[in-house]
Amino acid sequence: MGDGSTDRKRRSAVRLLSLLGLLVWAGAASAQVSPRADLKIAQAPYYVGVPIDLHLQVEGFEREPEPRCSGAPVDGGSLDLVGIVPNVTTQVTIINGRTTRTESATFICRFVLTPSRSGNLRLGPFVAAQAGIEAKSPVYSIPVQTLTPDRRVRLKLLLPEKPVFVGQRIEVGIEWWLAEDLQDSVQNYEIHSRLFEMPDTFRFIQDTQPVRGQQTLAIQTASGEKVLSAEVESRSDLGRPFLVVKAQRTLVALHPGEFDLGSATISLNEVTRWQRDFFGGRRPSNTRRVFARDSDQKLVVREAPKANRPASFGGAIGRGFSFEVTADRSVVQRGDPILLTFTVRGEGGLENVGLPPFEGNEALPPDSFSLASERPAGEIVEGAKIFRVPVRVLDESLNEIPALPYSWFDPELGQYQTAYSRPIALVVRPAQLISAADVVAAQPAETKIATPETKDGSRRQPGESVFSLSGADLSIELDRSRLLRDEGSQTLGLAFMYGLPLLALAASLVYRRRRNRDPEQLRIRAISREQLARIEAAASKPQKEALGEIASALRELAALKPRSADPAREALLAECDAVFYSPGAESSTRAEESLVERARTLASELVEELARSET
Repeated sequence: MGDGSTDRKRRSAVRLLSLLGLLVWAGAASAQVSPRADLKIAQAPYYVGVPIDLHLQVEGFEREPEPRCSGAPVDGGSLDLVGIVPNVTTQVTIINGRTTRTESATFICRFVLTPSRSGNLRLGPFVAAQAGIEAKSPVYSIPVQTLTPDRRVRLKLLLPEKPVFVGQRIEVGIEWWLAEDLQDSVQNYEIHSRLFEMPDTFRFIQDTQPVRGQQTLAIQTASGEKVLSAEVESRSDLGRPFLVVKAQRTLVALHPGEFDLGSATISLNEVTRWQRDFFGGRRPSNTRRVFARDSDQKLVVREAPKANRPASFGGAIGRGFSFEVTADRSVVQRGDPILLTFTVRGEGGLENVGLPPFEGNEALPPDSFSLASERPAGEIVEGAKIFRVPVRVLDESLNEIPALPYSWFDPELGQYQTAYSRPIALVVRPAQLISAADVVAAQPAETKIATPETKDGSRRQPGESVFSLSGADLSIELDRSRLLRDEGSQTLGLAFMYGLPLLALAASLVYRRRRNRDPEQLRIRAISREQLARIEAAASKPQKEALGEIASALRELAALKPRSADPAREALLAECDAVFYSPGAESSTRAEESLVERARTLASELVEELARSET
């Protein structure tokens, strides 16, 4: 009876241990970081036309490459991806001298949702993908309310009524109308417009920073608040006085197309009740939400027309352009290069301005000039764009660089305009050819040169060539002693000639071996030498300071080989710590030589183990 009870207890214990092991395994598996995506939504309430910030927080991905984030289309709103912000954290843990470094990356995918209707909007799922691995967020639902526009507040986005062109500078503005009886009750206004949320489509010219005391207008964007310089004036509409805050910016369209900008919106808090604080000042005790929106707007952007486009068009759009050409020299030989400098000025954006081909009979004829195939990008200097192009002159009959045309498109006139540079006077000389006579010149007859005697004792004539074989001894020398009369110097020269390549080969092998060394091995060797020297230096220090140095040096060496457990080393570390942390330990006496010797031995053994592990 007792044996059966014992067996049942054993089986129960086995089942319990198996269950515990399964739970531990499940916990370890779940502890591994797996990709996860959570959606963070801005605090409610939500209103039609008022953008909502959405942050998709992604964890468990590698630091690189950057993940791709997307969201399911929203029925009743427009969803735009603003950007992806990485956040990398590094954690260093030191346990018993062993250093562990862990790195984790978190990505924030920023979206902006602009509701277009009231009711419940379904959000998600949002997906983040990296290297074939995906993380999805749950599906959410948010309630959206409709605010009745308040007639005391207006917002107007000022855009050109007719189409604009790529590269054209245009003035855009935004006006905030506020009833005068409301200006003292406004708090925390927010203005939103899609025009300021499209940096890849519209680029704004750098604004001047508002000076202190100047009126400003703040625009809320996903990348932060943009504060613009503004002007304030009083206007009236239907007999009601308004304060109008107006800000302007210069915009350049980067791509053609029809862009739906939606409606600009403004929301603010109107204080309906005030109360006095402890110091007698007023503070709001009750507020009401006030909302206004502009009508839906579109901006049409077109390319410069291709019909009647001249060959000298370089992409400039605007008005009042001028064109200048200068040369670094005006007297050249045929085939020599000339550096031409082209300068373009005008009332328009210079960023998209380039150079036309300048090839053809109406520009630089190809049989008279040779141009490089690549066109320079140019640089903007003091309101002008400058290009430098080398040109070779091929025709000796040329007497000028002709006037060159440069065309641009004037959007106000709706047609192309052309300006011409001034011609440049040119003198082209024939190219000089070098003959054999130019390389080896004949010796002048009038030069007095001592003429050597010939073999028969006669003098050479002044015009006779010195380099002559007449009378030369062309017999072959057979006397070995005369041929080897400088045998010692020849032997030394041969040894030098054969030895120098061998030395160079040996030096290259040493250099290659040093270059191919593992940087980690070099680091370990440097730390080993440093810690051995540290132990040697500790022998002459006071006991408490010496034991602290010895223990620290041994731990640094042990960290280089974290899996090596040595009882002798641990025992020595315990003795050092016991003395070092003892309140009554004497700090003036010298460290015991036996402890120092044990530390030397253990450190040397550990360094030898590290050296063997490298091979």
